[in-house]
Amino acid sequence: MPDSEQINEQRRAAAFESLAVADPDRAQARFNDFFGAGSGAWNAWDQSFVDLIEAHRGAPFLAGTAGRDLYFLFSPSGRAGFWVVAKPDGFYGKGFLAESDLTKLVNLAQEKGLIKSTC
Repeated sequence: MPDSEQINEQRRAAAFESLAVADPDRAQARFNDFFGAGSGAWNAWDQSFVDLIEAHRGAPFLAGTAGRDLYFLFSPSGRAGFWVVAKPDGFYGKGFLAESDLTKLVNLAQEKGLIKSTC
């Protein structure tokens, strides 16, 4: 069984490889479809993810995956983003990116040349 350091490196590599500029409309549509917006299960928590996209719409978004089931979207300049996970067995979840995760993703984006270094 792989250790946590190995898992973290695999996730980092997957995030780096997949990291790309994201269209906010497409990201919002993907989020809505994924969690069944309008199905009656939509709630204020779900809406807060759409609100994040709206609040940072004028800034570039970046998105990627950190493994097969984990998707993330963030605004480097807005220092805000979220993740969603969906496993084939029906498990799913969502949450907002912690500041430490945002810092790591911004560093990856700079390393990949998607955004300019702030240093």
